[in-house]
Amino acid sequence: MSTAFTGREGRWQAGLGKLRDVVRQELVTRQLAAELPPPPVRIMDCGCGQGTQALRLARRGYEVTGVDASAELLARFERDLAAEPAEVRARVRVRRDLLENLAERPFAPRFAAVLCHGVLMLMPDPESPPDLQALLACEERAGRTDPYRQVAALLHVIARRL
Repeated sequence: MSTAFTGREGRWQAGLGKLRDVVRQELVTRQLAAELPPPPVRIMDCGCGQGTQALRLARRGYEVTGVDASAELLARFERDLAAEPAEVRARVRVRRDLLENLAERPFAPRFAAVLCHGVLMLMPDPESPPDLQALLACEERAGRTDPYRQVAALLHVIARRL
């Protein structure tokens, strides 16, 4: 299976456990705790990588399906999953696939939430951004707003179905 970010897994893994990663993972965990419906519900983690958030959610009682294109990162996820108690392992499914294929290969279960964090920065730049001016306006506004202006390298967006 080819992936748009082949070779970037090494750089990604080199940053795991370092301060930036620890802070990012903790902030995502806190945001999810505030936004997700209470367990037990099904959650899909698209681009789950090494499974940090998927495992945290499963420990809290969520049924989690983690999807990632990287066999190397999923192997790390499955190794960490194997060390979890049986009740946590029973709530986790791991699937290797490209995110672009998910619309073509639908899942049987419905999900209460679909997560996709820490993925866009790994994707190749599009040949021609569809709305560059809107993207620049958002980035410019966020860049003038604290605390993003001072510390953030990523913008977290939460979309809700109305």
